[in-house]
Amino acid sequence: MNVIYILIGVLILFMNVINMFKDNINIKGEIMQLTTKGKVLRTYERVPFVNKETGETPPPVYGLQLLVDEKLSNGSVKAELYDVKITQELLKDYKDKVGQTVEVTCKLFSRSDISLSAV
Repeated sequence: MNVIYILIGVLILFMNVINMFKDNINIKGEIMQLTTKGKVLRTYERVPFVNKETGETPPPVYGLQLLVDEKLSNGSVKAELYDVKITQELLKDYKDKVGQTVEVTCKLFSRSDISLSAV
């Protein structure tokens, strides 16, 4: 019974997130992809994860920072910073677009806060 309550809670949380970002995000497909639109502020190499037991580090992961206009319930618009994880291949696409408005297709990922990863 507790599992059902947890699933209902996750569904309600997901619906609230979608409602909050509905003006900036278009959901498509069955793999929970969404598209967000914003101005590219910068790209950067993220701090690598290091396995404490083995000392191994995975290949570098990069980040894309987007400045997105978010409409508020009172009609005002505020700028929100989105931090999107990208691959090295996608880094090449966005590195030359600093200052330009782009659309980025992402998937949802969350352990607590919602994080975006480009696909």
